[in-house]
Amino acid sequence: MQIVKDSLSKRLMMELKHIKLDPTPHYALHFHFNRLTDEFRSDFHTKIALNILNDLFRGEAGYTYPFPNCDIILIYNGRQRELLERAVYQLRYLFMDDPLATSKKGRENPDFCDVYDLKSNLEGFREMCETLLNPEDIPQEAQEASGREFSPNGLVKFMSQLEMVDIAPAIRQQPICAIQPQKQAQPFFNEVYVMMQHLTKLLEMNVNIQSHAGLFDYITEALDRHMMTLIAETPEAFFRPAVSLNLHISSINSDRFEAFCEALRMQIKPSLVAEVHVADVFQNMDAFYRAAERLKKQKFRLCLDGLTNDSFIQLDREALGFDLAKLRWNADMAADLGDEKNTALKEAVKRCGNNRMILCRAESKEAIAYGHALGITLFQGRIVDKMLNPDATIVN
Repeated sequence: MQIVKDSLSKRLMMELKHIKLDPTPHYALHFHFNRLTDEFRSDFHTKIALNILNDLFRGEAGYTYPFPNCDIILIYNGRQRELLERAVYQLRYLFMDDPLATSKKGRENPDFCDVYDLKSNLEGFREMCETLLNPEDIPQEAQEASGREFSPNGLVKFMSQLEMVDIAPAIRQQPICAIQPQKQAQPFFNEVYVMMQHLTKLLEMNVNIQSHAGLFDYITEALDRHMMTLIAETPEAFFRPAVSLNLHISSINSDRFEAFCEALRMQIKPSLVAEVHVADVFQNMDAFYRAAERLKKQKFRLCLDGLTNDSFIQLDREALGFDLAKLRWNADMAADLGDEKNTALKEAVKRCGNNRMILCRAESKEAIAYGHALGITLFQGRIVDKMLNPDATIVN
C-alpha cells in the first residue's frame, strides 16, 4: 500500500483508468474526514489515520490518497473484504468522540465512510472523485478553521497562565464501581481528571481548547505534568484507596513520571491505574510497549481506554498486555442481546476476563443491565454517580 502525496489528482485518475481494464477485484474506502469537528480535523489525526491504514494494509496492493480537506480515499486491489471492515472499525474508534463516527447514544454514523465495489460501481466512484478533486468544492473555512479558534499565540498565553493558576478546582473524581445484581455499588477506584470547561474559566480565557487537535494534545501533555505534581504533593486527597489517571504514553515514558513514582513511594503505598487511549497506543507501538513495561515495573495497572464494541473484539489482551479495558456503552447493541455481534462481544469479554472490563459512560439502568448480560460487573458513568450520591450537585 502506497500513500500518494504528489500529483494526487493526476495519479488518482490514472489509477481509475487502470482499474477499468483490470479484471481483478478492487474496492475503495472514502473517509469523510472533512466533516469532522475542528477538534479532530487536523494534520495530527490525519497522520495517525494514515499510519493505521498503512499498518493494516502492509504488503497489500493499492493506494491511499490524503486530500487537502482531510478526506482520505483508499483503493485496495485484493479479495480480503475483512481488511476493509477492520479499517473502518479502527478509524472509527480513533475518532469515536466525534459525532461523525459515533453519536452520543453510541450509534455508528453511516456518513463516516463510504465503501465502493469498483467492479460494479466504478463510474459512481469516479463521479464522486471528480467532485472531490474540484478545489472550488472544498470550503475555504474548512482549511482555515483548525487554527482560527485557538492560535499559537493563544497557546503561549494559555500555557503561561496555566503555570500560575491552581488547577485543583477544575479536578474531578468519578468512581468506577463493582455492581452486582440486587446489590449496592461498591467503589473500586476513582478516575481523576481535569474538567476542561472549568479550567478555561479559571484561566479567564474564552477559548475552545479542543478547536485544534495538535494544540489540544500539547496542552493535555502539559496537564499530565501538572496532575502528577499535584497528586504527588497531596496524595492523601486522592488515594482512597486507588485512583486512575489519564496519561499520554509520552508522559509515562518521561523522567517526570519516574520522579512522580518516587515521590509517591516516599509518602504512601499507592495503587494507581494509568489510563491510555487506544489511539495513542496505535500511534507508536514501540513507545506503548516501553510504557507498559515501565508501569509493570512500578506495579501499576494499565487500562486501555476509548474502546467500542467493534474495536474491542479485535484486540488481543495478551499481545498488548493491558490489565483493564474500558468499553463504551452502546445503546444500539443493547437493542438485541442475542445478535451475532453481541455474541462475539460476550466471548471477547470472557477471553479478556470479566473482572477486567469496565463499561463506561453508563447513563442508564439499561446500560447496567447490558453490562451484566455481557458478564461485566465494573461500571462508570452518571448512573453510577447517582447510585453513590443521589444528591450530588457536581456533574461529571
